[in-house]
Amino acid sequence: MQFGLRKKTMAEDPISSFCNALAAFCNHLHSSTDALKQSIDRRPIPLDSASSTFVQCLNRRVSTANGDLDMLDSMSFGTVSFEELLGHCNELYKKNHTDLDELEDRLKNYGYVLDPYIEEEDEAENMQNEDPEDKLDSPVSFYGSLSLADSRFKNFEDDALLDESLSLKKLGLSDACLATLASEDDLSSQEPEK
Repeated sequence: MQFGLRKKTMAEDPISSFCNALAAFCNHLHSSTDALKQSIDRRPIPLDSASSTFVQCLNRRVSTANGDLDMLDSMSFGTVSFEELLGHCNELYKKNHTDLDELEDRLKNYGYVLDPYIEEEDEAENMQNEDPEDKLDSPVSFYGSLSLADSRFKNFEDDALLDESLSLKKLGLSDACLATLASEDDLSSQEPEK
């Protein structure tokens, strides 16, 4: 009888160890599914990932660039037409020409002699006949237009041209250009220094 009892306990041993292992597995499975259910039921925690941070930074840059483009568009387009710009350039050319004439007249008082008979054809002919090794003009030809015989130079402080204060408008800049420069100065003074 004891032998039969012993056989029975040996046969029950693998079954009981299997049941114990199965119970442990079921308990682990139950705790894992509970943890998964709690994780699913929990509200998501917003985390700033690298991609969302990059997209936010990119959105800020795009909005800044869009604002700059809108400001540039409002300043440049629709304010001056091509014909107006051409007219301004023509007026500036005429003003520069008259200013050069006035400057030549003023320099004549200091001994400058204008050679009015130089034509473009003569200059082109001189360029063709010029020695290729002689690239620099001699000092004699440079000072040839200046008359050094008159040693009486006026004092520059007495010159009425230098007494006038310089202004950007006198230099030929249009009102639209001056307004643009002023608005850019206002924008740069509003930005904090880094």
